Amino acid sequence: MRAARFAAVVSAAVVATTMFAGVASAAPPNWVMTVTKVPGEVTPGAPAGYDVTITNNGPSNISQLYLVARVNGKTNVATAYVGTPTQGTCSPSGQVLLCTFGALNAGTSVTVRVGYGTPSSGSSSLVEFEGTTSGTTFTDPSRSHGDTLVPNPAITTTVLNSNKNFGGFFSTNGTNSGGNSDQLNGNNKQSTRITSLAAGFDGTVSDGSVTADACTTDLPNGIDCTQISGETSVVNVNGGANVPGGFFVIIHYKNGDTPVAFVHTFGVGGQEKINACGATITAPCFQWDPSTTTASIFTNHNGSYTKLH
Repeated sequence: MRAARFAAVVSAAVVATTMFAGVASAAPPNWVMTVTKVPGEVTPGAPAGYDVTITNNGPSNISQLYLVARVNGKTNVATAYVGTPTQGTCSPSGQVLLCTFGALNAGTSVTVRVGYGTPSSGSSSLVEFEGTTSGTTFTDPSRSHGDTLVPNPAITTTVLNSNKNFGGFFSTNGTNSGGNSDQLNGNNKQSTRITSLAAGFDGTVSDGSVTADACTTDLPNGIDCTQISGETSVVNVNGGANVPGGFFVIIHYKNGDTPVAFVHTFGVGGQEKINACGATITAPCFQWDPSTTTASIFTNHNGSYTKLH
């Protein structure tokens, strides 16, 4: 009888403890947070994006789950972009982040994409995300209460790359653009930008001394690699995947040789010829402005873009 009473007291204590922690069942959940940067590097001052995923590996359910953030040490920074989470709701863009996910059952995950501005100078931008069962913001720095969760490492660092031949950004509204330096001179013969990229997508561009996908001469399809002119612009959007709605690659040249076409190389041995746009702009095609020596390539593909003259 004494053993039975002792077991009952211990069982009740365990249940009471886990209920106090906000967990529905007797054993605490094994929950994990991961943060993925989109993209990994951005131009100083450009927005940076993050995919935040919280997974409950069980065995218990989490009765209520929230997500908060701290940006460069501040908890009052408004988000530049908040996507629709896979469950629950988040405060809209322009407000301090508070996601209310509701219950997260054992064996399930929740993901949300978030964007923040970055400093216009410096080498990095720091973001801390915290999952909590109480909805409070960074009030338990030692994580001693068992009701908060942070990723490993706790601080997510986005590199700010100021190289004149690099440009990176996260599109927050579909109208902002990102690219590299437009100060053309003998050492910087062209600049590249991405515009009209839908909100929630990331993009990077590089030109100058970059390694491009190999061009293969294909005369029947109008590609003569000996006619390549200028530098190559390498574009990566949406983590390497296509963008169904398309976007523009804007290339500004120091020298104004009128292009006959562009060769687009991608993947392993993939390439295509891009001709001038007709009356209807349909990807892929390009427009040329001789007054500014600028090409506007409408596309939905990643890869390398090089002028044919």
